[in-house]
Amino acid sequence: MRFKKILLIVPPFYRLMGGKNNWIQLGLGYLASFLNKNGFKAMILNADYEDKDRDLSLKEVFAGYDNYRKIINDTNHPVWQDIKKRIAEYKPDLIGMTIVLSATLKCAENIARLAKEVDPDVKIIVGGPHATLVYDNTITKDWVDYVARQEGEHAMLELARGDDLSGIKGLSYKDEAGKPVHNKPRELMSDLDSLPFPSPEYLLIPVKDLKSNFGMITSSRGCSLNCIFCSSPRLWNKRVRFRSVDNIMAELEYRHDKYGVKRYYFCDDNISINKKFGKELCKRIIAKNWDLAWSCEARVKSFDEELLKLMKEAGCKRIKLGVESGSDKVLEYMKKGITVKDVRETVKLIEKAGIEMTIYILLGMPVEEPEDIEMTYSLLEEIKPAYVSLSVATPHIGSELWDRMKESNIDFPEDLWADYYAQSATTILNKNINKEVVDRFLALNERETVKREIGEK
Repeated sequence: MRFKKILLIVPPFYRLMGGKNNWIQLGLGYLASFLNKNGFKAMILNADYEDKDRDLSLKEVFAGYDNYRKIINDTNHPVWQDIKKRIAEYKPDLIGMTIVLSATLKCAENIARLAKEVDPDVKIIVGGPHATLVYDNTITKDWVDYVARQEGEHAMLELARGDDLSGIKGLSYKDEAGKPVHNKPRELMSDLDSLPFPSPEYLLIPVKDLKSNFGMITSSRGCSLNCIFCSSPRLWNKRVRFRSVDNIMAELEYRHDKYGVKRYYFCDDNISINKKFGKELCKRIIAKNWDLAWSCEARVKSFDEELLKLMKEAGCKRIKLGVESGSDKVLEYMKKGITVKDVRETVKLIEKAGIEMTIYILLGMPVEEPEDIEMTYSLLEEIKPAYVSLSVATPHIGSELWDRMKESNIDFPEDLWADYYAQSATTILNKNINKEVVDRFLALNERETVKREIGEK
């Protein structure tokens, strides 16, 4: 069966809380460009898009639960009916959805059921971290026809052109009797440079402000760390694959010259782990004299003075640092591979370079006591970052934390999937985390000097 019209959908999430996420999503962005390059008509519907200027603050995300829960369980709400209308107008014969957060599994189900009301013959394929990590469970859903595991570009292409299902690596599907079939896994791509760049021309809803919303970019895929709160070790087998500096520069030039984009967010956290790579990229950006402003994710213990000096000169305005805790005991439990001493040393280097910092904090590990929380708060008061990005520990599917909770017979039934996100108040693992503790940390962002940087919630 060959598919002619493909619609790739980003399920709504922040929109359900009254916010938005207008960034051009990279996963589906690459997929759409790859399919179109190979002769298929594929468009992207970002169902989290809202045509408004104001976004939610982190405090509002924490407080938006009731509205979120109300909308997610009411498919008659205008959010869902708008999605249904767009599906009916586009008339796809294949819909692909990415489930990056387990919380959006219910959103994907709502969309699939509404799509099948429009056209009972439309096929649904899902991918992304959740679908990959629990593919055996996901494919049993009555609204799912296929699951693309890990990287979906080639599996989607082969499915779209009508290849024999049994030969498509990385694909799960149901046979004629309705029994799940899981094909052999597909090898991770070795040449990321072979992928065409994401493009706004494949957006079903045009983004009005491309200069602000077409800046998300990545230098790599994968992660080599062991953090127990993250599913990346299982997703990527602790492997990192880099794009070439030439390829990244070509994409920056394409976005800069064609769309006038000057503000970027490197959303992978690998730009500084290979210092030679990072330094070469910065030197090439400096040579272009584009006057860029960019932020990046980063790990503690991945910098030296020369790299930071080059990053500053190349336009780096903000480094988002995965600190997570001010307690060595909690850091060890998390398997972060760092100490508070390491944090202080890295912070001094970044401050010396004159670059602002966002500090990621994760409260609520099972071993965290009130004194550990105080250590974290004191460390933030000492650092005084430009922004504190606060999360509460959630046992994400595929993470070691999830495994530990299961071993402890702490059960989180599937009907709670909608609550599996880092600002949820219902999947808290630690009795020491309450509204007062959360509000105290969020108040650190209410200083007059605090401002958010691109790519932050």
